[in-house]
Amino acid sequence: MNDDDLRAEPVQAHDVRLADGRPMAPLLGDESGPLEGPGVPFLLNPVHALDMRLWATWQVGSCALWRPRLPCEDFFEFEALHRVRYAAMVEKAGAQQDEIIDEHGQPRTQALSRFLMAAGGSAGAALQDLGALWARRARYAQVLAKRDGPAPRDVADAVAIMREVEPVPLGPEQLVPLLVDLVALSRKQHGPAAGGVGSPVPEG
Repeated sequence: MNDDDLRAEPVQAHDVRLADGRPMAPLLGDESGPLEGPGVPFLLNPVHALDMRLWATWQVGSCALWRPRLPCEDFFEFEALHRVRYAAMVEKAGAQQDEIIDEHGQPRTQALSRFLMAAGGSAGAALQDLGALWARRARYAQVLAKRDGPAPRDVADAVAIMREVEPVPLGPEQLVPLLVDLVALSRKQHGPAAGGVGSPVPEG
């Protein structure tokens, strides 16, 4: 995926580590080639460097590091809040939240259907791509939660996990909970920023 529409601050760093403290470099590839696949960002993010919590993206085997403008809990949230075409969908869902969600916090099915039908063309494609990230987040979290010890252990382990998980389908029944999550996520767009010097690495 092209990072030209990613509205986050690029960061240059050499000593990049995974959340568990291991260096990231050995997991970027081996003698068989670079580690590639749609699950890589979900397996390796977030990363730590320069005393900051950062997010990594991959293009054709190359890795880029980003400091978020807004706080995000996982790679799906990072993409949804910082990639222009995804952030537009989050903004739109937030603007229509009173129509989408009732006073009891429950989705209004008809309003959700109208929102989905109105998201045609490039907006519809963005919603589908965002939905794929949303579904992938849940699936990788489910698989990794069952594993003992650091995961992935190495490149071969990362490839094995992706073979187990992929492909990740997005069914029509998932679009309603997706939009409900986008409404909740829209509140972060206008909340406190991630900080002037990046997201600090948590202690401990």
